[in-house]
Amino acid sequence: MANTDYGLYVNLGTGVSVSMTYGDQVMRGHNGASGEIAYLMQNRKDNKTYQSGHASFEEFASGSGIARRATEHFGTPLPTKEVFALAGKDEEYRAFVDEALSEIGYQIANLSIFWNPQKIVVGGGMAASFSQLRAAIEERLKQCVPYPPKLVRSHFKQNAGLYGAVELGLIAARAKCSNQ
Repeated sequence: MANTDYGLYVNLGTGVSVSMTYGDQVMRGHNGASGEIAYLMQNRKDNKTYQSGHASFEEFASGSGIARRATEHFGTPLPTKEVFALAGKDEEYRAFVDEALSEIGYQIANLSIFWNPQKIVVGGGMAASFSQLRAAIEERLKQCVPYPPKLVRSHFKQNAGLYGAVELGLIAARAKCSNQ
C-alpha cells in the first residue's frame, strides 16, 4: 500500500481475508495465518467455529456465502453479482444484501479498532459492488471507530491477489539471485 504506514487490505470475493501492512511489510503472524478472517465469529453465541468445521464470517458474507444463502433463501440458484443487482430493484433482496453488508461493515470496523489503519483498500470480486460496500463499511467505521481510516477500492480491482502473488514470487526470486 503505497505511502501508507498502517494499512488494511480486505479481500472480499469467493472467500474473505485481510492483510495488515506496516510500511512495505505484510504482517504474517506466528503461523503465517494472520488475516484469516473467514473464521471470525458473528457474535459471542456463534458456534460455527473452526473446530466445528466452519468459517462463520466467510459462510455468511463472502461471495460464495451470499450466493449459497440467497439460493437457500429465495429457492433459485443465484450468483452474488445477480443478488446485488436485484437488491437495487427488490426490497426483499435489498434487506438480504443489507444484512450481509452490515456484517461486513461490523467486522471491518472491529479490525480497524484493532489495527488502527491509515487506509483500508477493498478488493476481490465483490469490489465490483464497491458503492454498496462503501456505504455500509463507512457507516460502521463512523459509528464504531475512534479514528476512521480512509476507504478506497483496490487499484487492481478483482486481480489484487494475482498481482500480490506475482510480487511475492519476484521478491523470492530476487532473494535467491542475491544469495548466489
